[in-house]
Amino acid sequence: MKHSRFSDKIVFLCDEKGKILQLLHDGLDIKGIVKPGILFTSAVHQGSMGKALNFLLEIRNKEAAIGWELLVPHKESPAVLHFAGIKERCNILMVGAKTRPELHAFIESWIKNKYKDMEEERRDTKTPQARPAPDDNDTVYLDELTHLYNEISNMHREVAKKNVELEKLNELKNQFLGMAAHDLRTALWTIQTYSQFLSEEARDSLSEEQMMFLETIMESSESAKNIVEDYLDIATIEAGRLKLEMQMTDVAGLIRSNVEMNRILAARKRIRIELACEDLPELMIDAYRIEQVLNNLIGNAIKFSPQQTTIRVHAHRAEKQAVIRIEDEGVGIPEDVKSRLFQPFEAQRTKGTEEERGSGLGLAIVCRIVQEHGGRVWVESNVGEGSSFYVSLPVPE
Repeated sequence: MKHSRFSDKIVFLCDEKGKILQLLHDGLDIKGIVKPGILFTSAVHQGSMGKALNFLLEIRNKEAAIGWELLVPHKESPAVLHFAGIKERCNILMVGAKTRPELHAFIESWIKNKYKDMEEERRDTKTPQARPAPDDNDTVYLDELTHLYNEISNMHREVAKKNVELEKLNELKNQFLGMAAHDLRTALWTIQTYSQFLSEEARDSLSEEQMMFLETIMESSESAKNIVEDYLDIATIEAGRLKLEMQMTDVAGLIRSNVEMNRILAARKRIRIELACEDLPELMIDAYRIEQVLNNLIGNAIKFSPQQTTIRVHAHRAEKQAVIRIEDEGVGIPEDVKSRLFQPFEAQRTKGTEEERGSGLGLAIVCRIVQEHGGRVWVESNVGEGSSFYVSLPVPE
């Protein structure tokens, strides 16, 4: 078989019992897991073993199965792959892809190639009169392929239709978020302004309890305003309207000033922030947005760290990248959360060590801002041992 679209897919051959016979292609670098000699049900993640067995049963009963989502162990965390299986005589051809469209495109290509191969086998240009008539098995096999091809074509049309609907709904969602957040921000600004006025002008005439109530109002409105700002930012980013104001910036100076500002917030929880910042070249960045990245990451480190711990901020140059690391001694991040940590509305809205709350959007915003700068962000973490978030930004030639 020849396939032109092998990237980000795994293709292998099984017997009828699901034993892997041959790994035909590994575009996902999981050859240490999906390997000849083991059962397919043993190669998937433990949580998908029952589902994988039902997948095999459907292939045996219907000769083919398409669109099964199974968890497969992959590097640091399990990956969701979309699988299809086609019975070929006594064996089963399996293919797994990262997305449904990639899977459908592969199967469609395979069917076209199979048709072509069968036609070439039948064609005898030298003695056309000697061409053998197709037997019943070939006719049945062609009928199965035709049915499968039609099914995939229908699925393609349905997926395209759903994608258009989802794009419209997503656009409406972004519009709603933007309008709602804008109106809420105005109301919260009013609450903050009048609360601050009362705190400054009427302090002497208020009781201790009344002052405590007023401080709670100011803190709550500030927290709510930050959440609203996150909603505005994510709506702007997802709508493709994020505009960066790029200029040459002293990144080392930006990091130092930002750390000094966050030390005030950290002091409330008796947390120390240590800074080790090498001399970095000036970078072409949007200083406001990169400071937003630092505030989010350092703020999260404070949020998820217990009292009397230390947060370490490191900045250095690594070849053509400026790398910033924010390391804490906090609660850490579970493996099942890491894979969706930087996705909007996917990360868990976990409470901080002192019940602090957030929007659950901060890391998604961080990721998009860094990506717009041509950089990347990632995390290393163990539960109970803290987390290290990394940001790398390109250094100009």
